[in-house]
Amino acid sequence: MTRHPPFLTGAMWPVHPAPQPDELLSSYVIRIARAHRARPRPFWKAAAGVSRLLEVDFEPPPSLIAVLVDHVGIDPGRIQQMTIDGFVKFGLLRDEDSRTIAFCPQCLKSDIPYYRRSWCLEFYTVCAKHGTALRTICGQCRAWIRFERLSLDNAFTACHKCGFDLRGAPTEAFHMGNRLQSVIAHQDRFTRLLQN
Repeated sequence: MTRHPPFLTGAMWPVHPAPQPDELLSSYVIRIARAHRARPRPFWKAAAGVSRLLEVDFEPPPSLIAVLVDHVGIDPGRIQQMTIDGFVKFGLLRDEDSRTIAFCPQCLKSDIPYYRRSWCLEFYTVCAKHGTALRTICGQCRAWIRFERLSLDNAFTACHKCGFDLRGAPTEAFHMGNRLQSVIAHQDRFTRLLQN
């Protein structure tokens, strides 16, 4: 029997946001907890026995998959697509020890801010949508981005250390014309190859 936070009863949870394109699984489960106005770590510990949220990106435990399928309505195949497990064997993550993630300040300004799988990849350096360099540190305190450490008082787009809104981080636009398009095309092609 699946355990869940005491305020969540019934089969389908009251709030179950849809996963976004290229969303990282840890980003998604944190958004679910935050949508229920709950601290992510205790929420998922009670719901699925998961206490280390970033580890779900590598290999989500069966208990988490069951909760997402039964109470959020997500297909197990979609859950697997949100992991970075397939990228690990190639050694292509930015930093496997500290789980460094990059971000695009412009992308975080979207209606539904979330963190992308591609932002974990070392070779993914340019935002394909905005043509800007991805950032890996806070624009104010220069801390690494650790969205799993945010308190509920901070927006999902804030720096966990100083609270700076990452959407306001300076962006560096590339003005390389065809060369920029080539870089973006190579990033996307390589990402697709790794996914197959």
